[in-house]
Amino acid sequence: MLTKTQFRLGLSCANKLYYRNTKGYVNQSVEDPFLQSLASGGFQIEEYARRHFPEGKFIEADYKEPELAITKTIEAFKNDGAYFEAAFYHNGLFALTDIVVKQGKILKLIEVKSKSFSDSDRFLNKNGTACLSSWKDYLYDLAFQVEVASCAFPDFKIESYFFLVDKTQKAGVDHLSQMIRLSNKSHADPRKDVKVSFSSVEETGQSLMILKDMTSVITSIRNGDIEYSTGIIFPRALKDIKLVYDKGEYPNYPTRLKVCAKCEFKTKSLIDEPDGKSGFAHCFKHQHGLVDSDFSKNFSFSLHYGFDQESPLFLSEVIIDKEFDPINGMSRSDRRLIQIEKEAKKDKRPFVLMNELQDELSKHEYPLHFIDFEAGLGPLPPIKGISPYQNIPFEFSHHILYKDGRIEHKEQIILADVGQFPNFDFVRALKSSLGDKGTVFRYHNYENTILKMVMTQLEESQEKDKQELINFILSITQDGNRIGERNMVDLQKIIYRYYYDPATNGGNSIKDYLPAFLNSSEYLQSKYSKPIKEINLNSLNDLDGNTIWIKSKDGQILDPYKQLPPVFKHDEKELAFEGTEDLEVKNGGAALVAYAYLQYVDLPLSDRNKIIDALYRYCELDTLAMVMIYEGLKNIAV
Repeated sequence: MLTKTQFRLGLSCANKLYYRNTKGYVNQSVEDPFLQSLASGGFQIEEYARRHFPEGKFIEADYKEPELAITKTIEAFKNDGAYFEAAFYHNGLFALTDIVVKQGKILKLIEVKSKSFSDSDRFLNKNGTACLSSWKDYLYDLAFQVEVASCAFPDFKIESYFFLVDKTQKAGVDHLSQMIRLSNKSHADPRKDVKVSFSSVEETGQSLMILKDMTSVITSIRNGDIEYSTGIIFPRALKDIKLVYDKGEYPNYPTRLKVCAKCEFKTKSLIDEPDGKSGFAHCFKHQHGLVDSDFSKNFSFSLHYGFDQESPLFLSEVIIDKEFDPINGMSRSDRRLIQIEKEAKKDKRPFVLMNELQDELSKHEYPLHFIDFEAGLGPLPPIKGISPYQNIPFEFSHHILYKDGRIEHKEQIILADVGQFPNFDFVRALKSSLGDKGTVFRYHNYENTILKMVMTQLEESQEKDKQELINFILSITQDGNRIGERNMVDLQKIIYRYYYDPATNGGNSIKDYLPAFLNSSEYLQSKYSKPIKEINLNSLNDLDGNTIWIKSKDGQILDPYKQLPPVFKHDEKELAFEGTEDLEVKNGGAALVAYAYLQYVDLPLSDRNKIIDALYRYCELDTLAMVMIYEGLKNIAV
C-alpha cells in the first residue's frame, strides 16, 4: 500500500521512494515516529487535540495491521461520532487520519499538526497558485487523505481541516506542559501510554488550538490548480508516484542539485560502502556517467550560500564573474570566489586577511568568556501566560581564556527538573558566572536571540530583580541599532570576515570549523594532544584531568565531537521535526529530544543522569571548541 508518508517522500524525489523500498540502501534520516513525536511535542498536541472531542473513540488497530484498521473504520462509520486514527483505503492507497468526525453523510477529516499558526499566516502564495514551501508537504498530505477517503466513501461529502497550535494564545494555567506525559517505557506508544492529568480541555483555560477549514484549498489542490512546487500538481504527482511504487523499479527521476544536496540516501563517502549502498551515487552514475573516483570531488552544491540551477556538477567547474573586493572583511560573494578559486587550484591552504584579523583580535579584553546555550521547547507552556513554542533555555557552558593562556571551565548549568520554568534562574546563573569584566563570545545568533526572548518575559513578570536582569541582558546583546556596552562578539562572524578554510567546503558551523582548525594548526595539535591537566585546562566533567581532546588515526585528526558518547543512538542521523523549521537544532536534534525526555517521560533517576551527563559533555565541547578556534586564530595572527 502507498501511504501518505511514502507519497510525501515521492513528492520530494521519486528516486527516494525507490531507495526507501529497496533493500540495501543507506537511509541517514531517522524514521522514528516516537522520537519525532517526542521532540516536536507531537504526542502532547495529538492528545490535547483529541481531548477537544471527549466522546471520540480510537479505531483500535496496530499501525502494522492496516486491513484490520480499514475493517474497523467501516464498521465504526455506521454510527455518527468522532474517531481517532480512522483508516481509508482505495486502489492501493492507504491513509490514516488523526481525527474524523462523522455526521450523517459528512466526513470531517481533521489533521492535527504541532506546527504553530495564526490568522495572519498564509498557506499559499499571493496568487493562490502554489503552496508556500513551509506548508506544501502538509497540504499535499491532507489532499492525499481526502483523495483516498473520497474514493473509499464516494457517497459522502468530505470536508478537510487543519487543527493547529495557535501561537497567539497563552497558557491559562501553570504546569500545562506536565499535564500530558508518557510513561516510562521503551519507545512508549504515544496513543496508549499517555498520562493525562485533566478531565476536560476547559480545565486548562483557553484552548491553544485553532481549527482551519481547508476544504476549498484541498479541493483546488486535488483539481490540479495549486502547485506543490514548479510544475508539480497533485493529480499527476499521485499517478506518477503510485506507478513508481507499484513497479518497484528505479524511476530515473532527474537529479536536482538543491534536492540532491540534502539526500538522505547517501553514505559518508557518497559511494557504496560495506554497510550499505548509496542512492545518491546510483543516481549520478546512472544519469551523469560518473565513476567512483568522481565522488571524491566537491559537488557544486557545496558552494557557500547556494548556486544556480544551471550550475555544473562540480565546484571546480563553477565560474562567478565578480571581482574580489574585501571591504571591511570578506563578503558572501568574496567567500564564494575564494572557495571556487581554492577548488580550481586544488589549494588546501586557509585564506586569511591578516591585517584585518590582527586588528579585530586586538579589540578583545581579557579575560575572554565563551558561552553556549541549549534550549528545549514544547507546544504546551510550563507556566501561565506563556505562548506555545517559546524556547526554554535549560543549559549553558562557560569557558574562560585568561591572558596568560590558562583556560578555565568556569561553569555548566542544567535546569531541567520536571515542570521547571528555568528562564529567569538561567539568566541569574549566567550573570553570576560572567561577572563584569572581559569580552564575551557567542557563536552565531542563537544566544542573542534566546536572551532577548527571556528579556521580553522578564518585562511582563513580577520578578523582584527583573530590572537588574534586564539591564544585564541589554548589556551583552544587540537589537537593531541598539548595541550593549558589553555586547557579545560573534566568533562565527570573525571567521566569516577574515578567515576561510577549504576543508569546511563552504560550511560555517562550529562543527565545520573545529575539525578544520585542528587539522591545519600545528599549535593546536601540539597542545591538545596532551592530557588537559598538563596544559593548564580544567574540566568540570573530568576532575582528574585525563581527557585528551586531539587523537589521530591513520594520520588523520579525529573529530572530537565524534569521540563523545552519543546522547541517543540516532545522534549522527538527521532528525527532522515538525514545528522546528526556523530553529537552530544542534547535534542532529539530540538536545530537543533530551529535553523532551527529561520533561515529559517518567524516567528513572539513572536514565535522567545519563542524559544529563551526555548533555554536559556536548555543551562543554561547544565552548571549548570556541576557545580552540580563537586560539587558532590568535596563533595565526601573531
